[in-house]
Amino acid sequence: MAVTLGRRLSAAVVSAVVIGLAVPGRGEILRISEPRPVVDSAPGLKAVLDPAVVRQGGYAVLTVTGTGGRMKGTADALGLEISLYPAPGGLRALVPVPLTTKRGRHRIQVIVGNLEARVFMTVARRPVRPMRHIRGLIVSPEKAEALRTDKGKLGRILSRESAEALWSAVLRRPVPGPVTAEFGVPRSYGGGAGWVHKGVDVPMPRNWPVIAPTGGTVRLAKLMGSYGNIIVVDHGQGVFTTYLHLRSMLVEPGVRVEAGQVIGTVGATGMATGPHLHFGVFMHRVAVDPVEFLTRGLP
Repeated sequence: MAVTLGRRLSAAVVSAVVIGLAVPGRGEILRISEPRPVVDSAPGLKAVLDPAVVRQGGYAVLTVTGTGGRMKGTADALGLEISLYPAPGGLRALVPVPLTTKRGRHRIQVIVGNLEARVFMTVARRPVRPMRHIRGLIVSPEKAEALRTDKGKLGRILSRESAEALWSAVLRRPVPGPVTAEFGVPRSYGGGAGWVHKGVDVPMPRNWPVIAPTGGTVRLAKLMGSYGNIIVVDHGQGVFTTYLHLRSMLVEPGVRVEAGQVIGTVGATGMATGPHLHFGVFMHRVAVDPVEFLTRGLP
């Protein structure tokens, strides 16, 4: 779905898109139930969203052309201000859809210099999963406070985006086992604590090697109270992956890693009931579904 808006875009066309009225002199009705491109005869910025329909917890690729050589821009999407980065033919951004986003049609505003464009995304409902009760893990007030502290530290790491995309289109699984705890499932723990699972859990034997799914730079490798041994890899342009509860960490911050490189081993450090890998994916600080990430890949 693409929309081109120059400074001379016809007000009649805009009104037709917003309220579904006939365009004078064109003899047709534009309906917003089926989003379609709106193109002005004047040259201008063009934004394309792929896919145009995204589930809660998913993501889309926003491609912007007609930038006139400008190498920076922003997109106002779903309450997020997302940086646009250089890409072949123009600019690009990955647009994450938070789990809490309301279903329906949402406008994304693109600004590049003095040019503007808009494109629409339809957010679809994610299947509702029942609450999962985690036995054998008591979250005391002290552990809950440690988790809040760790989340704050992780958030600061995820906010430091780098402009260069270090990834490859095809991604590798960090470990080969089956997912036993899905993304987006509400969980409760002993002690009354509870939150939504922001990654996937894959049980594996202790010391099983964990590999990087694609290229990136290690931003964090340390022991944290709730996450245990954690590694954070920055893949560029706002994309990060996280690896929790590791037994060992085989990389250090600042080190460049390649797809398939062993970065650590499976363990049960931190708040864990047994050896497994908790694998998380973040785009512009928003958690997205790791299974979708590994299946779809990156542009």
